[in-house]
Amino acid sequence: MRGGTPDQNLTVMDGIEVHNPYRLFGIASAFNPETVENFQLTAGGFGAAYGDRLSSLLVVDNRRGRSEFHGSTSVSVTDANVVVEGGVPVGQRGSWLFSARRTYYDLVAGRLQDQNFPSFADLQLQVGWDFGPGHRLTLMGLRSIENADLDIDIDRPNERAAFGSDVLNNLASVRFDAVLGTKATSTTTVSWYHNRETINFDGLIRADARRSNAADDTLAFGLSTILFARSIDVRDFSLRQEVGVQSSPHHLLSAGIELHGLATSVGFSITGDRNENVANGSSVRGGAGLPGQLDSRLMGTRGGLWFQDTFTPSPKFAFEPGLRLDWSTVNGGTTLSPRLAASYLLGRGVRMRAAMGLYTQSPGYEKLTQSDYFIDLSSAREVGLLHEKALHVILGIEQGL
Repeated sequence: MRGGTPDQNLTVMDGIEVHNPYRLFGIASAFNPETVENFQLTAGGFGAAYGDRLSSLLVVDNRRGRSEFHGSTSVSVTDANVVVEGGVPVGQRGSWLFSARRTYYDLVAGRLQDQNFPSFADLQLQVGWDFGPGHRLTLMGLRSIENADLDIDIDRPNERAAFGSDVLNNLASVRFDAVLGTKATSTTTVSWYHNRETINFDGLIRADARRSNAADDTLAFGLSTILFARSIDVRDFSLRQEVGVQSSPHHLLSAGIELHGLATSVGFSITGDRNENVANGSSVRGGAGLPGQLDSRLMGTRGGLWFQDTFTPSPKFAFEPGLRLDWSTVNGGTTLSPRLAASYLLGRGVRMRAAMGLYTQSPGYEKLTQSDYFIDLSSAREVGLLHEKALHVILGIEQGL
């Protein structure tokens, strides 16, 4: 995303914040393309219903299972996919959907090369029951594992490199959607999410930044020992409550609250040579300013409260003011974020959009996924670490095809 790094992008699946939406270090997505019903990407200026991120918003909704029994398979460049779905037992109104994915290249190439190539497998199960018109209870579970154990071949004498990683993602949620009367809706989502990542590297590699004037490369370059291990663990127990009211034909009022109980930890060990040119770059990969050993555990609660009005005085014009309050116990900070968006239909499928607002992001280890820096948050409250802040001012033209 323009102006944003991975830790500043918010990803939400079925109302649940997903802290690690990546598979295979970003090559593949955490979302199964065979079960996604729709998604909406907002590159900036998103509404008050979402917060605690500075840059962009990706909202993904999975489809319901079909009421009749059905199955399908597919194969992509990276993985094979199986989806089975059908109706719940007789006498009940509802459906279920089960999907499974796994990489397959590692099963063949790994045996030929005697390597554990990067691979992933995930299972997803969704079961939903309908209780009268507009009322639905949905249970969802997701489990994903990734691993790699590679000996990297370096065609130079005395050099070696070995890389290993393990990633675990578990998710369980309960969601209840209800229609309240003729003008209101309610959505309640309770979820538990666990992401654990470990990575290690052990190598003896030529130090390209240091070369003498000797003509022979084997003598001119020294060797650097790169030896580190890192682990990140995120547990998030969350509640999200949304309410929408159509107060008049031109006003749709929405409000809500979200709470996250977070238990996170970061640990790393750097025993090899350091990169003296970088103090805190590339996370724990040798920055000279990072400690050799760290084991930091952080418990905290963060939350958000929002209100928004979608005002449509005419079919061509829409106006969306909103206000959001965010807080975090990690640093004891509270922020208030006003937001405003508008759109106007110019004709022939062309719409002009404008948005502006304040966006904030609280400190937390859950935001270290794919980050290229590290901040020790053990004393964030004591040192008075502030929320990050960004001001969005956006104007764009959208053409419907």
